[in-house]
Amino acid sequence: MDGLVSKLNLLMSWLYWDGSSAELIEAEGNAIRLLIDSGAFTAWKSNRALRLDEYCTFLKDGLPILPWRYFALDIVGNPVGTRSNYDAMLDAGLSPIPIFTRGTDFDELGRYYETSNLVGLGGLVKTPRSRGYIRRFMQEVKGRDVHWLGFTLPSFVSYYKPYSFDSSNWDRTPRWGQLDLYAGRGRWLPYIRKARGKFNHKPSRAIMDVIQSYGIDPHDLAKDVSWEHSGLARVLSIWSWVRYAIDCEEYLDTKVFFATVGSEQLAVVIDVYHRELWRRNEQDSLRNIRRHGQRNASASGTVPG
Repeated sequence: MDGLVSKLNLLMSWLYWDGSSAELIEAEGNAIRLLIDSGAFTAWKSNRALRLDEYCTFLKDGLPILPWRYFALDIVGNPVGTRSNYDAMLDAGLSPIPIFTRGTDFDELGRYYETSNLVGLGGLVKTPRSRGYIRRFMQEVKGRDVHWLGFTLPSFVSYYKPYSFDSSNWDRTPRWGQLDLYAGRGRWLPYIRKARGKFNHKPSRAIMDVIQSYGIDPHDLAKDVSWEHSGLARVLSIWSWVRYAIDCEEYLDTKVFFATVGSEQLAVVIDVYHRELWRRNEQDSLRNIRRHGQRNASASGTVPG
């Protein structure tokens, strides 16, 4: 595979970075587009303070590989402190992606774009009226590149076509018992587990067909083991997001980043991504064989049986 679908987009916080993560990403070479997150939202949820000097040192000396980009260290709910951190990182010789936080004056947006061709929009996760805020923000952006932090609503993605966004929803199936199946063309179908070995409704023909398109027997999802942490439902959820990410980049020119929190998640995403590339290569090979056979039949004046 080449072109837009040849890279897997990964977002990883420096708080979770370790030697195993580095080895996994290094092994993939240029197949990975790595975006480093400051971990500000994670720290805010756990009431943990982050030091800007430690983050800068990590970016300069703690990464054995060159990331695609990295975010500035924002402060949730503090636009002034967020801007101060961004300026300090620029002064330190770094080139971070600035983060526009909720509550920041929109005049600040233009100043961020003076120093960066990409701006991150934060404060969208578990906050009220996020949809209306995005509508207003995208009006102010005026076609410039933006990254949505944690906002993944497919209808908004299709309409606004942001430069990029990140999501952790790809790995929520083991926690919530809901499998979101990607059916292509931006369409998602929910497959919800009600209890052990049961579902809240009989799967529709459309859902059965989508599951089979991944080479999976739908009846296997009725097994309890399939809904365990490393079970089939989790693999299918990740596979759905892989296909969605490929489609977003190919048809919308939007990069979808898989937000990961450690080497275990990295490993499973990379594995499923390779499964999808293998499937696509197999399909391409079959199409080439058919085309070759048709050309030979046409040249010989015979029609294949």
